[in-house]
Amino acid sequence: MSTFTKDARETTDKVSHRVELVAGARLAALMLRHGVGVQAEATVTPHRLDQDSFQAPRPLTG
Repeated sequence: MSTFTKDARETTDKVSHRVELVAGARLAALMLRHGVGVQAEATVTPHRLDQDSFQAPRPLTG
């Protein structure tokens, strides 16, 4: 069942260009993907472990 009005659905059938009615979670996902109507609130910097910092200790000599 569509969440759009009968008039909205009929109008998309009458126009010469392809029109897709989008709402809800799909609309939100498209807005985020394309940066439309949204602003970044925080940016996260990914990190990775530096394996060289965690090498096995060398035996003491002397």
